[in-house]
Amino acid sequence: MVTARLFNPQNDLALAAGRAAYTPPGASAAFARAGALLPAWWSGEADIIAGRGLEEDAAWLRRTHGLTIATGSCAGAEAAEAWGWSANAASLLAREGVASDLLPCPATLDTLRRLSHRRTAITIRRALGADEGLEAMTAEAALEYIRQTPEGVFAKSPWSCSGRGVMPVSNADAAATRPFLEGIIRRQGSVMLERNSGTGLDFAALFERSAQGRVEFAGWSVFASSAAGAYAGNLVAPQQELEAMIGERTELAELKSTVTKLERILGEVLAESGYAGPLGVDMLAADSGLLNPCIELNLRRTMGFVARDLNRLRGLEGKLTMNGPADALSLTPPRGPFNISVMR
Repeated sequence: MVTARLFNPQNDLALAAGRAAYTPPGASAAFARAGALLPAWWSGEADIIAGRGLEEDAAWLRRTHGLTIATGSCAGAEAAEAWGWSANAASLLAREGVASDLLPCPATLDTLRRLSHRRTAITIRRALGADEGLEAMTAEAALEYIRQTPEGVFAKSPWSCSGRGVMPVSNADAAATRPFLEGIIRRQGSVMLERNSGTGLDFAALFERSAQGRVEFAGWSVFASSAAGAYAGNLVAPQQELEAMIGERTELAELKSTVTKLERILGEVLAESGYAGPLGVDMLAADSGLLNPCIELNLRRTMGFVARDLNRLRGLEGKLTMNGPADALSLTPPRGPFNISVMR
């Protein structure tokens, strides 16, 4: 089956905007251009990468890595896969010739936008019996929650985007945070507040949802993030090594029980959603010994899936990074500040 594939890492921003005609900020657009051919690493040779002016980069992939991928019109595609789905993603694929019956309908896209909201993580945490956090509709409600949480919180915009719109807040600086909170509420309708679990090992449980609606565990992702929650790179390694690393920080039997529960919970949350494809649940094994079983749900492909497939399909090991040094293994032609690569 010929699949048209779109790398649109700006999708969370497009979800927040809620428009089919969306222009991302410069840095996001530049990253999307730099990584346009990243799907070649997990695609079949007959698949088509959506986008324009990619012929030179496709030749670089063939010359440098021996990867063959089609570019150009997607009119012959039999299926379509975006990094993440939104009205904007569907519009971009339609512009490249993907037939409308291969794209999610507007009602499905509206549902996926709703489920991509961070309040879905509250639903999941509630089902797991974990600390839920709060969705605050006013700055006053947010500040009251912060005052009642001595360990501090993360204040987040409702739609995720690799750390953008995330701020750690404590009682000491709560008042100074008001403009940030009010700005998020004004733009996106609410602000999400999550108890700060402290430092620890950032990782994710990866899942796949089939077209028939079955959600199944698909592997582990171990990644790094900044103090503010921004993505900083993934470990590319065999799954057994990642599991052993996670097992050093939390009880594996308990974690696997949580994963089994998540298969059921995610199946219920996504019932009738129309979504089929990859998704991930970010977690934290805190230095205190506590496990945060759901920091957020990523209802899309993630860099964790990229890292998994780079090892599983290509045998690579190292650290997947967006701005690796010149001697790193570049996965796509370096573009401006972006060198999507594996440091070995």
